[in-house]
Amino acid sequence: MPLLAIVPTCTPNLRIPHILKAQAKKAANQATLTCPVSASDQLKFTHALSDPSHGIKQELEETLLVLTPAHTQALGFLNELQNKSARNTARLQHLSEKPAEEQFEILAISVTDLIESVHKVALKTCSSTSKSTTDDQQQIEEPT
Repeated sequence: MPLLAIVPTCTPNLRIPHILKAQAKKAANQATLTCPVSASDQLKFTHALSDPSHGIKQELEETLLVLTPAHTQALGFLNELQNKSARNTARLQHLSEKPAEEQFEILAISVTDLIESVHKVALKTCSSTSKSTTDDQQQIEEPT
């Protein structure tokens, strides 16, 4: 009979990768924004970001609800370090009542997802060009 236990991933210092929206499989035809972005496209993009149907404003508000207190707590930790000797190292152990490493992962995913959502809105509302790839071409992506 197997022994089952629930152990937080940060306890044994394991790194379990999170699959981000940005890492989703890309289509063969990729669109890129036409540069420079025209004034009319900038205006359309600004209006699209405010449009509730895209959900960008809501996603930003949700991200800021978590990010703002974490940022304030991290700044407080850094300010406390200024009054301490540099001989002793100190690590931020907890952030927003969670293990700091875990919370950083959550915040990074949230910000990355927000950037991906904004990019999709930009591609929908602004002039873009399609770049198709064939099976013979390899795409080299920078590691995330």
